[in-house]
Amino acid sequence: FWTVRIWLKAVRGALHDDPVVFAARDWVSRLAVGLAAAALWMAR
Repeated sequence: FWTVRIWLKAVRGALHDDPVVFAARDWVSRLAVGLAAAALWMAR
């Protein structure tokens, strides 16, 4: 999900920063990281 979202933003010209900087500032990226971390925590 996240990789496709970043790719689409880059193709559309909406990605004006480095992808790492964008991910740190983007609320959807933060949410995706949080959900992935929660899933990993619950899986152990």
